[in-house]
Amino acid sequence: MNGFRSAQSCHLLQFTQRERRRARQRTPFGDEDVQVVFAGMGISSVFQRRFGSNRRTALFYHTDMLNHANWLHENCPECPDRLKIAYQRCSEFGLVDRCLLIQPQPISDELLRLAHTQDYIDAVAATVEMSDDARFEYVKRFDSAFFNKDTHTAARLAAGALTHAVDVVTRGDTRNAFCLVRPPGHHAMKDEPCGYCVFNNVEIAAKHALRQHEANRILIVDWDIHHGQAMQYAFYDDPRVLYFSIHRYDQGNYWPSLRESDYDFVGQGPSYGYNINKDYSDIDYLTIFNILLMPIAYEFGPDLVIVSAGYDCALGCPYGCFSLSPAVFAHLTNRLMVLADGNVIVALEGGYNVESLSDGVAHTISALLGDPLPSLESLKPVLSGTKEAIRKCVSVLRTKWKSLNIFPIKQALSPKDMSGLSTNTWKTVMVPTTDVEPCRRSEDEVAAANKKLADLRRICSFTEMTDQQRACLVYDSRMENHKSELERQQPECPARTRRAYELLEEYGLARRCKRTEARVASEEELLRIHSQEYIDALKNTATMPQAAINEFAERFQSHTYDSASLAAGSLLSVVDDICSGEALHGVAVIRPPGHHAEYDRCMGFCFFNNVALAVRHAQESHGLKKIAVIDWDIHHGNGLQHIFEMDPNLPMAIDLAFHDFSVLCLSIHRFDEGRYFPNSPDADTAFCGDGEGVGKTVNIPWNGGGVGISMECFGHLTHLLVATSTLNNPVEAETERRRRGVILALEGGYNLTATAEGLSHCVATLLSDTCLRLPSGLAPTDKGAATIRRVVEVQKNHWTSLFDYSPMACHLDQLTNTRLQAVTTSSITAATPTTQASTENHTGTEATVAATTNVATGVSFDSTSSASLFSPYVSLSTTTIQAELSIPAAQEVVMAFEAPQPASPPPANSDADSNSQEVASSQPQQHPTTSATAATVSDLSMGAVPLSDTPQPVAGPSAERSTNRVDSGMLRQLVHFADAGIEDLGSFLGLNSSDPTPNRLFAVEPILWCPHLGQVTSASQWRPEVTHPCTRCESRHENWVCLTCYEVYCGRYAQGHMLEHYNTTQHSIVLSLADLSAWCYVCNSYIHNERRNKHSIWPNSEWLCLLDFQFRHRVLEVRPQDVFHLYC
Repeated sequence: MNGFRSAQSCHLLQFTQRERRRARQRTPFGDEDVQVVFAGMGISSVFQRRFGSNRRTALFYHTDMLNHANWLHENCPECPDRLKIAYQRCSEFGLVDRCLLIQPQPISDELLRLAHTQDYIDAVAATVEMSDDARFEYVKRFDSAFFNKDTHTAARLAAGALTHAVDVVTRGDTRNAFCLVRPPGHHAMKDEPCGYCVFNNVEIAAKHALRQHEANRILIVDWDIHHGQAMQYAFYDDPRVLYFSIHRYDQGNYWPSLRESDYDFVGQGPSYGYNINKDYSDIDYLTIFNILLMPIAYEFGPDLVIVSAGYDCALGCPYGCFSLSPAVFAHLTNRLMVLADGNVIVALEGGYNVESLSDGVAHTISALLGDPLPSLESLKPVLSGTKEAIRKCVSVLRTKWKSLNIFPIKQALSPKDMSGLSTNTWKTVMVPTTDVEPCRRSEDEVAAANKKLADLRRICSFTEMTDQQRACLVYDSRMENHKSELERQQPECPARTRRAYELLEEYGLARRCKRTEARVASEEELLRIHSQEYIDALKNTATMPQAAINEFAERFQSHTYDSASLAAGSLLSVVDDICSGEALHGVAVIRPPGHHAEYDRCMGFCFFNNVALAVRHAQESHGLKKIAVIDWDIHHGNGLQHIFEMDPNLPMAIDLAFHDFSVLCLSIHRFDEGRYFPNSPDADTAFCGDGEGVGKTVNIPWNGGGVGISMECFGHLTHLLVATSTLNNPVEAETERRRRGVILALEGGYNLTATAEGLSHCVATLLSDTCLRLPSGLAPTDKGAATIRRVVEVQKNHWTSLFDYSPMACHLDQLTNTRLQAVTTSSITAATPTTQASTENHTGTEATVAATTNVATGVSFDSTSSASLFSPYVSLSTTTIQAELSIPAAQEVVMAFEAPQPASPPPANSDADSNSQEVASSQPQQHPTTSATAATVSDLSMGAVPLSDTPQPVAGPSAERSTNRVDSGMLRQLVHFADAGIEDLGSFLGLNSSDPTPNRLFAVEPILWCPHLGQVTSASQWRPEVTHPCTRCESRHENWVCLTCYEVYCGRYAQGHMLEHYNTTQHSIVLSLADLSAWCYVCNSYIHNERRNKHSIWPNSEWLCLLDFQFRHRVLEVRPQDVFHLYC
């Protein structure tokens, strides 16, 4: 009976699935319905978030803001036409109709007080009733301010638009927002107007979001050509806000002419590194974004992004004298939209050429709407001034942001001395004036710029695209006929494509794409890459008996040729659709894969090189000239590289016909010094092409595992490639410009769920869905950073656009310096004075620091060896007590010092002696420069330091007057790291070599009893689930459950919603879903109750292993009292 019921349930499930598919085909629905329709179909919460964020763009605009005008100067650049013409231009392009148009309401005094004093608020309100003469007397005390009777209303509307935008975006009512407002705000001080600004709109919005707990971390990007000094003052010591300003500085000669506008004012206290000033010109704003802003922003992980969008850096602005094309603002906005789940608010600041301003606003709104990015002129090489400016910023930010560890430290300097400089000098340098700044461009220059703007406007298109115009999709189940007859568990199985396509259907992505018809590649098309002999041999397998095929090859069968040619032909069909303008992007869910296939043989599950055939087809059939192939498969695409290079083994006909050096092949893969499949020695960085094609092959290999990529990350990679595909000349013919896009062709991936999820994220990105935010704290690993530097070193001779990552001197941030100082001081106190330290230089990687009890004044690194990329060591010496420590660079792990007199050897049968003999047998020769050496855990784990108290001789000149001695008790406490096979303490703790390493390890000792245990309530219906998301933010990292109301919120190192819950409810006892540790917010401690319940589900000492297994694999059925009595 049970078997019958099971079969019946299975039949009903299959019937339901069939009916569900038929219903979807019969009753189409709009994109806005996808989240509702699929809500009950097992759709993952991740894609629920993606669908939930794909709403309209809000546009805030009010005609009352046009009434604000300068009655003193009719030629004032901050004029009503700035708003009027910008709104008209957006209407002409059809952008306004596509937005949710919202009229803002005047902001309240309560919100204004977040940024301004009540006296100033009242003074602004009083200008409404003032006479013109009285208003003049009021404004002449300030720098570049003007008022009329409508200024107060306009300023309140502008600020109100920003706070309203925060509300609608953070609630999820709209996808993002653009605030078309004036007067601007980023110069407005707390108690005075400044630079045409009255109220600081963005500051108020950011503080409103923080106060309402709508965001815990906010990124403010200010690309106005003038430094937003008031914004910097507001958040200079607030680590919750990262302020990034790109502005013109001119050594302090450009308005607002402040010393604190320079690169070295980066915040103070806990906010060090959260204020970033950058001065640069021209289109290389993109370089600043890619090299500096985006890595830091990913690490910061904002909940909300607010842009102070000034367009006075654009082409034709009479005051900025920069030449950014309006289209570049779409690219800048697009880059920011991958952050914070797409929660981006853009607020108009400056911009005084109404033509470039209106075009820049239109491109920004178009990007917020998810339109395809406009083409850009080919990027010029990065100017030397830009490189120098970026490196200056890195010099003061490198030790604060791990994401900048791609820049190696040559010399670590003490924190930059800013004691003599004020963080706010506005009152001392401000020059009161009501005059209008004179135009910095001639009339001819402005006319030429406007003519170029008109030319660019004619070739720009703001036409809304449907989903089927955005992406096409090809899939054919006949490709699943290919499977191994001998290896039933072969990972390259039919389920790979079937599961991927089914998930695209379940998420509603497949039906949103244009369906491309699959076809078989003709023999003529296959001959473009592969030899006739190989094609004939593969074709013959279709008519051979399986036994004969098995002798021919294990992974062949009668359907192999048909499936392989169908996969190749289907990808060619996608190329046809893209090049003919049927779709902008394409996706090919195909198998077998192809990037390992050589021109005359199969390899690695691959038979025909699908991508190489597609490239050749695009060149021959459609005349494309430049094609980039990005291969992020973990295995090196050896076939692709060999085919695209001048391979001497290729037949001459194929070689001469194919190699026009118009293909850039970039591969990111695991290498392991050539030991990882396909074991190609030419997969290393040094191999970059031959002859005229040198530089067209870029290998980015890494060695070793441990590289974990989330499925969401593939959506971000696709987003980056989509933006890159538009970097071409906008003045080319329309027929050329329309043939741009990204084609995704499935290669490897043998975890069915991960492959399907990753592909779904890629397709969603091609359809312009919002990319989900990645976890905060992202930074390249040491291995990754070293690999990038090696690649750049090889490729920099071929590509002038590559950035210079050579070693540089960097200032320590105050926190790192304080830790280093504390360790140095405590270590020196514990040490006994020794003789003068040797002054000879170490070979390899080392540094010398002159340290006092107050500050470390300098660290120098010799980066001549490759080891300097991973674990440079610092050598410290003092002037009062000569001692030398070996510690990780800019870190603070110190084990022991040498004593002045060697102790007597311990007894021969002592533990220390036996340990010493065991370890010292593999001890390398000590370096001749140290007179007193402190052992690091790294030394210990590598067997470099003896564990006995017996002094070891030091080779070299200093040996005659000093010896090495290490505290054996300290080392014996740590020797288990070496026994466990851990390289060093950093590896044991999962740290990069650049991460701060504690000088002590602490065991958390919970309190034995808590007076607040009475708050724990019974919840018999509650079932803990380790994957339960935070109730507020959907975070699945570091979540806790309240043991009073059993609500689940994230911890303080995620979004801090559990802490907010405690502050609101005073429910103090919470339980971690990660490790079942209990915490009391009132006692500020972990809790340990000695009374173990006799019915506890973990009755023995092995409960922790059982707990880990059960929590990772299924929902636990645990009573609250049982959970609470665990030793956590």
